[in-house]
Amino acid sequence: MIVDKEKGIPVMYDIYPGSIVDVTTLKNTIKKVEAYGMNDYTLVMDRGFFSTGNIEELLHEDILFIMPATMMLKSVKELMSSTQKDIESLEYLHKFNKKPIFVKPIVLEHGVFKLNGYCFYDSKRELEEKGTFYSRLYDVKEHLEKTEIPRWRKAEEVFKERARDMASFYSWEMIDNRFRISIKKNAVSQRINRMGKFLLFYNGERDWLDCLTVYRERDVVEKGFKAMKKDIQSLPLNTNKDSTTKGFIFVCFIGLMIRMRLLKMVKETGIIEDYTVESLLLELEKIRIIKMQNGEVIVTELTRKQKEILDKMNLCA
Repeated sequence: MIVDKEKGIPVMYDIYPGSIVDVTTLKNTIKKVEAYGMNDYTLVMDRGFFSTGNIEELLHEDILFIMPATMMLKSVKELMSSTQKDIESLEYLHKFNKKPIFVKPIVLEHGVFKLNGYCFYDSKRELEEKGTFYSRLYDVKEHLEKTEIPRWRKAEEVFKERARDMASFYSWEMIDNRFRISIKKNAVSQRINRMGKFLLFYNGERDWLDCLTVYRERDVVEKGFKAMKKDIQSLPLNTNKDSTTKGFIFVCFIGLMIRMRLLKMVKETGIIEDYTVESLLLELEKIRIIKMQNGEVIVTELTRKQKEILDKMNLCA
């Protein structure tokens, strides 16, 4: 989805068959964007795109982008380890959305490329992540130890099935068709040390505030896009043609444009503190326009809340 940052609305979308994590597949979208006369654009991608091949492709094509890192590459793990040693130095202390945050400029050197970025550390986020992680660590361990292993199944398969993404934090042995679980202290320690911290890389000229702001704005777009997908999935389409389905998606897209424009307006005017987009629309839909028999049109009496909304948003009923 392509979004106009200034207007705060989506302006274009492409439909792909399945999940796309290969930058080369986005080239056609980039060509379309440029064909419409848009030259100042930035790709804001998720961790799924973070790979050596994708980064080399982006840099080679000189495409501007912002992308968080995964810990899959050894060079990224080493950079995180070296960065977190002094991330809490006061020289890196800033504020984002009125909350303290530590920001350290970093450079990732991997193979033939160098990539600029920032390491962000949020102490409040660290506490939240620790609480969630420790709770899961305990719950999964308890669940595994209560599991009775069927005699016809391999214990290793049962362990992986039940532990899932937490498997790397445990060692186990089988006693009387049950697991005896031990927690790997080093694995847990490494995971804990990364909490509250994340690496954000970019291509182009960006300071930390611009980099983080643009990336956070992506969350708003994703929420809107998920809402659009929910609308599509919740209704029985009953369509027999691709053209009909695409038409319905287009109508949902127009709805998303209106919703995101309203969201930007309520943020700019400060109404966001009192209303969501949904509650705002529910309040305004009570306004009625009455056409008299003589042709005169009148508007029903406005409530205090309606007057406040219309006044702040510079609208008329």
